[in-house]
Amino acid sequence: MTAWLRVVQGEWEHRLACALRFDDHFFRTPVAEDLIVQLTSSGPYQPLRSAAGQPRHGDGTYRFADLPDGHYDVGVQSPSRRFVSWTTPLAVALPLAHPTDAVVYELWPTATAPAVPGITTARGRLVGAGVANLQVELAPVASGFSGRFTRADASGEFLFPLPGKAALESDGRLLLAVRVDGGARTVTGGVVGAGPAAVTFAGAELRVVPSRESRVTFNV
Repeated sequence: MTAWLRVVQGEWEHRLACALRFDDHFFRTPVAEDLIVQLTSSGPYQPLRSAAGQPRHGDGTYRFADLPDGHYDVGVQSPSRRFVSWTTPLAVALPLAHPTDAVVYELWPTATAPAVPGITTARGRLVGAGVANLQVELAPVASGFSGRFTRADASGEFLFPLPGKAALESDGRLLLAVRVDGGARTVTGGVVGAGPAAVTFAGAELRVVPSRESRVTFNV
């Protein structure tokens, strides 16, 4: 990426102001969706399109050019509603010392997002009073909490992928620990699965089948 960009449709050259990238919080890779991204200051600014005519460039960035120096609010929306920002408001201050270096923000999969095949994933729901927007952490007991988290939506639902490998129990299952609102909310137990195959658990530890999606209810 260079600081000068040539518009594909014409002969005009533009000075790169910033390149923004939105990474999946859990996988640390760019979100593979054309997001709706704009900067707002005195007016809304749209990203330059790639050679293929898309707002997202091949390296996952959204590039803005010819912007005055100043503070800009960053707006981002997922058309599929499968990703959300839990760190709003987002902002960027121009000029950047190195505009060709991507400014990275994180997005989280929502409860409506599909699970990634082959990845241990909890499709969870918090049950209790005032569960909306509570922070949820899940991690293999053997490794401890890593700093990865998500938040429950208005219905207490969330999606939590656990990429990477971890030691399994003797029954071939993965033992997980859960923490809600940094430990301020007590998890008293819950249910893994549904129907005749459902398994109840007590406390804040549960077993799930690795490398697949599990539906889990947590009582808080």
